[in-house]
Amino acid sequence: MWGIMDELAYIAGFFDAEGHVAISRGYEHGRPRYQLVAGLVNKDVRPITRTKQLFGGYQTLTMYKRHGKRPDAYCHTLRLSSRKAVAFLQAIHPHLVVKANVVWLALCFVNYVNRTTAHVYK
Repeated sequence: MWGIMDELAYIAGFFDAEGHVAISRGYEHGRPRYQLVAGLVNKDVRPITRTKQLFGGYQTLTMYKRHGKRPDAYCHTLRLSSRKAVAFLQAIHPHLVVKANVVWLALCFVNYVNRTTAHVYK
């Protein structure tokens, strides 16, 4: 049986390979609103489901149409945003290799925006 640190290390490796992080910008009441978004995509639902059990988020199954004789493809997606994305990225950051710098930069941006504005994300 894995301990929580083992699971976090596994999820971090999975995120390094199959994950993404972004900062989206929108407007609310005429003021900019920033939202941290982290996501995982894979054909195998098991790591997606386990990550959702630990951190929450929005899980979907998407079908991609292919041309020719190849069958359609299905991908499972997990999207974490705002506070859930921050908690997720803070938990896996110590174990990241490939995306460590990008995640660090995203977390610094969220921290900076939180200190300089009162209207960041919900």
